[in-house]
Amino acid sequence: MNRVVSFFRESVWELKRVRWPGRKEVINYTAAALITCIIMGGLVWAFDIGVAKLMSLIGLV
Repeated sequence: MNRVVSFFRESVWELKRVRWPGRKEVINYTAAALITCIIMGGLVWAFDIGVAKLMSLIGLV
């Protein structure tokens, strides 16, 4: 039982030491993640369309 109590006590202590990001940082990181996802999705989509066109030219589809 002491180990469980010790675990939670140390967890709370560690969470107090964490430097939580501010509102502006969260907004910036979220925007960067969304932009990256949109760009990567566009690249995958373009590659998929290109491969489909290539396969139709070759006659595999």
